[in-house]
Order: sequence, then structure tokens, then C-alpha cells
Amino acid sequence: MDAPNGYFNVGPEDLEDRTLAELADLQSLPLRCVGIDLSGQDLSRINLAGAHFERCILTGADLPQPT
Repeated sequence: MDAPNGYFNVGPEDLEDRTLAELADLQSLPLRCVGIDLSGQDLSRINLAGAHFERCILTGADLPQPT
């Protein structure tokens, strides 16, 4: 959970005690998710503005609609 290059890094180990929504709420930096399986999760209520996903699985996830 470090913050290089203006992103708050989130990996699988960071989601052991908290949800992605909780982590996003705690941060002012955009999220950089790496290697996370978010299949089937409802992400539509999470502020993912500026978020970056690398090697993540998003199959069947509900994503926020563009405004």
C-alpha cells in the first residue's frame, strides 16, 4: 500500500482485512490495483476516478457508468 507516482497501490494482500471500497474511501490518491480478482463484485458505487488496473480480473464486475 505505498503511493509512488501519484497512485495508491492495492494488491491482493491489501484486501485481506478491508474491501476495495474502504481503501478507496480512505485515500485522496487514485487507486492502482495490481493482480486483484474483482470478478462479480459491485464496483459501481466506488469512486474509481483516475484508477489504474494491471493484471486484474473484472469478469462480471459492475463498473461505474461514465458521466
